[in-house]
Amino acid sequence: MSIDAVIRRAVDGFKRGAPIEFDLKLINRDSQVLTDWAYETDSFFDDSDLMFLLTEEEIFYCDLHDEEEIYDYLDDEELKLQDDQSILEFVKRRAGEIIERDDFGSLQLKAFEGITLSSICRIMGQGGPHFSDFEIFESKAKCVESYINSGWVIWGGDPKKTFSNTELQLVSMYKKNISQRFLGITT
Repeated sequence: MSIDAVIRRAVDGFKRGAPIEFDLKLINRDSQVLTDWAYETDSFFDDSDLMFLLTEEEIFYCDLHDEEEIYDYLDDEELKLQDDQSILEFVKRRAGEIIERDDFGSLQLKAFEGITLSSICRIMGQGGPHFSDFEIFESKAKCVESYINSGWVIWGGDPKKTFSNTELQLVSMYKKNISQRFLGITT
């Protein structure tokens, strides 16, 4: 069965409320097959709704094991931010640094027969866009909500604000990952 047929079967199953986990596993089993399908059908190439996917770990240096290591990346002032606006400016600056390094994925969406298909896209050097993690959602809003609830920080997706995450979510991430972890400050 072709990937196109499996995707159509998954879409039909999703619309009927039937389980589609098996089809999603088939679709996501080989990201090159999904990538080929995306190119053949011109799916996931609409940049008008570009959303960069970043992780808490990337933004807040969660991979550091020694508390002293944080001083290699942040100065004392950045570690002790208290007001929400300063914290949000820090998050925006860090996200921008990650995006400038081209070290991120993007959430690509396709409206299809009244539902939303999604995939994560990563640029693989000269190989270009490569797609993985195909999913089906009721709407763009449900898709974005699902990714945020899974721990992603999403830059874009809403023309009225920089991040799709709420300001409260971003400030809470800073306090958890910087203030509490490195400074022992609890609020």
